[in-house]
Amino acid sequence: MKNKNFLGMWVPIGVSIGTALGVAIQNIGVGIGTGLLLTLRRACWRKEKI
Repeated sequence: MKNKNFLGMWVPIGVSIGTALGVAIQNIGVGIGTGLLLTLRRACWRKEKI
């Protein structure tokens, strides 16, 4: 169940970044998607154990 822990840690970070981005560019859907992608990619770069 490490995966659940991993998502629980990173998804809220991605959503909060994405919401801020979405407000800035007036498109919350795109912002949240981008924030999640960036956050998950960063998590992979850090080689977190999924």
